[in-house]
Amino acid sequence: MSSPQPPYDDIEALISAAHHQCGGVAYRIVRNYADAEDAVQSACIKVLEKWPEVNGFSTAGRQRAYLLRAVRNEALQILRKRKRWKEQDLGESGDPGIPERLAELARDAKALRIALKVIDEMPAVRQRVVKLWLNNRGYGEIAALQNISVSTARSHISNARKHLRRAMPGDWEGE
Repeated sequence: MSSPQPPYDDIEALISAAHHQCGGVAYRIVRNYADAEDAVQSACIKVLEKWPEVNGFSTAGRQRAYLLRAVRNEALQILRKRKRWKEQDLGESGDPGIPERLAELARDAKALRIALKVIDEMPAVRQRVVKLWLNNRGYGEIAALQNISVSTARSHISNARKHLRRAMPGDWEGE
């Protein structure tokens, strides 16, 4: 009976020793070489991020098992993404739902044009505040950039929402 192999000293040694096995595990799950490579690469990055923990494992076998589990999880994640993409591409009947998606895109484009027109009709300061907010800037950052108080920035966003609600009745959840 042989004694367990001591743990790998660094991530590079672990990946070099297990890379072929990782590729096999990923390919058996995703059945596509490019996706298998993506799964292995993502898993290696995740193990690298957790290296202080993985480096503390008592044997090389445990380190390898952790890496292979990460590969498996990444490959399964790729399969889940594929399934979501297929579900989006196919309607309830299994036929492509292109007409429905085109109609939805047309509605969204019309709503966007109306929203942009409404925003363009707002006072200049409010326009700038709203555009910064739409670019994922926080209230504090907007206030600093516009040389206004945080409460004034919040007020501008609140008033813009009210204005948009009046101009565009519909679903305004998530506010």
